Amino acid sequence: MPDTTENERRPNRSVMFPQWLPAYRTDDLRLVDWPRFAQAGIRLIAVDLDNTLAVHGSDKPDRYAREAVAVMQRAGLAVCLYSNAALNRDQRFAEALGIDAVPGVSKPDPAALSAELKRRGLQAKEVLVAGDQLFTDVWSANRLGVRALLVSRRDRHELVTIRLKRAGEAIVTWLDRKGHAGVPAAPAVSVYMPRQMP
Repeated sequence: MPDTTENERRPNRSVMFPQWLPAYRTDDLRLVDWPRFAQAGIRLIAVDLDNTLAVHGSDKPDRYAREAVAVMQRAGLAVCLYSNAALNRDQRFAEALGIDAVPGVSKPDPAALSAELKRRGLQAKEVLVAGDQLFTDVWSANRLGVRALLVSRRDRHELVTIRLKRAGEAIVTWLDRKGHAGVPAAPAVSVYMPRQMP
């Protein structure tokens, strides 16, 4: 397997919107080959809460959330909650799962995640952000030089503001999957290698 640094995104004018392109995609966090990521040097998974780990607005982890975190941890990966949700809510959710919540998150601003990496002594290449939104989760990861895993949303019932963003995301996703983004489409995580940026 090539060194993971060879696969980090490189800005290129020929790519239409690199800030919104994930390195990987998955429909289910429980089915990701997490040991493969651990072997490639990933040490921390920063996972979004609403519609990624949990159904939007959930206050307590359900079976899916518990299983997803357990699978990551069994692979030897640290897991933290990286969410724009109100701090008391994401903190309670994280505590119920036995993980940390990154404080002061305001995605797509990556400042809070950057501070978390410094606190843990990690480099960007050792972190993966998993989330369901291109304009928050993926964008914040790419701004920090962290690879992003786009996760299919768990529930279609969302706030109006999020539904409006989904319309823009649908255009980006369609162009990406049709190969019009200037790079090959992001692979499903059953194919480990991320897309190559020109």
